[in-house]
Amino acid sequence: MLHRRWKTLGFVLLALAYLAGCSAPTLEASGSPEATVTQFYAWYNTIEGSPLGSRAYRNSEFLSEGFIHDIDDLVDTFADQGGAFDPFICAQDGPSEITVIEVEGTADRARVTVQAWTPIYVDLALVDWQWQIVDIHCSLPD
Repeated sequence: MLHRRWKTLGFVLLALAYLAGCSAPTLEASGSPEATVTQFYAWYNTIEGSPLGSRAYRNSEFLSEGFIHDIDDLVDTFADQGGAFDPFICAQDGPSEITVIEVEGTADRARVTVQAWTPIYVDLALVDWQWQIVDIHCSLPD
């Protein structure tokens, strides 16, 4: 009987050691905040016509759902007022180049500063292990 208990205990310990070695891999974020911003603006600059008027931004994998909703609301107010600036580039006309000049943040939030006509501050969050743009500021927020 004692031999059977030791045998069972040995089997349990062996199984636990095996399971500990086979634990699930650690999830890592896909890409980086800088890459997300760079890829977003590269995609955005290829849109023919008005990205806001056509609401092409709604198809971007780089924007969070909440931010898309915020932009929809903003575009609706623009329609009521007869037009305005592009909130993605903080101007009416697209710049010839958008360059990342600074990246700062934590493991799940980041701010990427890009240079277009003026500095643009792009906030990102890690959403379902993907970096997504959650806000864009045309001046440095408080």
